Parts: sequence; C-alpha cells; structure tokens
Amino acid sequence: MASLHLVVVVILIWLCLASPPEVASASEEACGTNTSLEGYVADLWMYQRQLRGRVEVLDGCSFQVSALDLLAGSASARWWRAEGPDLDSLALGAPAADEPLNRTFLSESLVFRLLPGVSWPLIPVLAAFDPLTSSLFGFVRLSNASDDSSSSASAPTMFDSCAELSPRLRVRWTLDNDSNSIDIGLEAAIGSEYYMAFGWAAPGETKPSMIGADVAVTGFTEDGLPFAEDYYITKYSECLLRKDGIAEGVCPDTIYKGNDTAAGLVNNTRLVYGHRRDGVSFVRFSRPLVSGDKKYDVPVNATMNMTVIWAIGLLRSPDSLRPYYLPLGHGAPAGTAFGLLYYSFA
Repeated sequence: MASLHLVVVVILIWLCLASPPEVASASEEACGTNTSLEGYVADLWMYQRQLRGRVEVLDGCSFQVSALDLLAGSASARWWRAEGPDLDSLALGAPAADEPLNRTFLSESLVFRLLPGVSWPLIPVLAAFDPLTSSLFGFVRLSNASDDSSSSASAPTMFDSCAELSPRLRVRWTLDNDSNSIDIGLEAAIGSEYYMAFGWAAPGETKPSMIGADVAVTGFTEDGLPFAEDYYITKYSECLLRKDGIAEGVCPDTIYKGNDTAAGLVNNTRLVYGHRRDGVSFVRFSRPLVSGDKKYDVPVNATMNMTVIWAIGLLRSPDSLRPYYLPLGHGAPAGTAFGLLYYSFA
C-alpha cells in the first residue's frame, strides 16, 4: 500500500502538467458496418486507479478516449465488453480491444480499435477491467442518446480544466458564466481525517492575505460522507466564539449570522459529489461567481487574475460547543500545506 500511495502522489504531480497529447491513429483496415453509435460521447465513471476520460464512438470499429487518466493495471487489464458493470456480468464478458492498460496514462487522447468480430451492439457496457484481479477501474454505458439520455451525462469526476496547487493537492474546475457558477473539484493524496480548502482572497488588498478570504472547506465526516461548506476567515486561528458571542477565526458563514442577522447569510457552497479512492480524497462543489452575500462572499470575475488561496490540514470533529467540522492550523511551510496564487479561471 505504501508503494501505491507513493505512485498516487507522483501522479497527482504530473496529471495536470502533461502536455497536450497526440491522438494515436487507428488502423486503416475496414471497419464494421454498424455505425449506430457513431458520434456518441459519454464520460467514464471512476471506480479505481483514478480512471478518468471521455469516450467517443468514431465509427463502426473504433473509439477515442480523450483526457485519459489511469494508474497502471496488470498486463491483463483491457477495455472490456459486458452486459453490465457488476462483477458477475464482467466475469461473463470479454475483451473489446487488444491494447493492454498496463501503464500509467497521463491526460492522453488515444484511439482504440475493436477486436475482429466485435461490433457496438455487443458492447452495452465498455469497461476498463482487469480479469486477473477481477478489478473494475471504471466504465461507460453505450446506447443511443435518444434511447437513454442519462447515459451520456457527465461524470462528476470530469472537468474542463486542472491545475496543480502542491505535490499533494490539485484543483479541477468547469466554468459556467451563463449560470453564474463555477464547479470546483479538490483532489489530494491525504488521509480521511484531513480537509481541503480553496477560495478567493479579498480583492483590492495591496498585500494578498488569507484574512478576509472566502473559502470552501471540504472533507469527509467520521461516517465517511463528503461535505463542502462556505467559510470566511477573520483571523489566523480556529473558529472561536468570544465572550461577547462574536465569532472569529476560520468559521462557517452561518456562524457569523449571529454577528449580523441582517446580512442574509447562507451557505453558498453546494456539495455535488465526493469519494475516496486509492488513498485520494476527491470532493466536487459548486458556488456562484457572484452571490447575494455581500459581506462574507468574494465576487469572482473568472476572466481576471485574482488571488486564490488553498490549504490542507487536519479536521476537528463537531462537539456540543461547536457542532460543525473545523479546520485546524496547517502548521507547515507555504507551498506544502497552504498557499496563495494569482490566477484566472477563464
């Protein structure tokens, strides 16, 4: 397990840094005549080994997987065809393509060719599967979009962009200016008792600081459930209530409501999805670019460079006095457990 954890950390460094890959060419041999799924696009759903990618059916005999991420499987791992993604169905399935998935893929775009005699009607489910270990890495359902509109929905692990924040933490995002929102995914090779925080510093400051920053704090509860909450930083300390009842420190926005009931404070960070796979925590959340909370939310202009902040560290569990999860001090040098960056998300 230690060696796998080391590999995961290395992959977190390189997946966001990989150069735009060249697309491998499929064989020029004649394709099958069944092109009913030509142009169909769907995201792979991750189960293990950090599998990500977008599958597109090119013609009667080949498919492209773009932005393919995968930690190496054994020499027997293949693209696999089956009636379903359950292990019983996979055990009755067979290889769909000849190329092994026994190496690490780093945001690559590749074209794969179906084996002779295999056509799309024989592939209800296309999976990345290792029959030697009965390990499902991930899968996509293949059907006409008109017959099954849900099958082409985006997987929550897929985003438009990605950047490395530290050797252990990276951020992914998809911007939607039309809906005044941005979806953000935080991903780190950390234990389940750690938080991941990301947000924007107060604009207009001559010297960027975490004081006044609007951040989302994400992590997992003691029951293993993901969470994402809207926090505001007033002091470099844990969230505390002073004797006068005023909250200060790194506190949820909802706690400050006691300070100013006219502020209309809400949690403007919405949890979308979260999981832990291969020793990696992943949480996806959505937030408005500009919210109605003028006091504790920073308006985000995605087309401009703004100062963003991030941190990872241990969580304090809720108790009777503070019934919410609280980030503890990160206690490590800048760049390893926290940092500030000047960045545009356009």
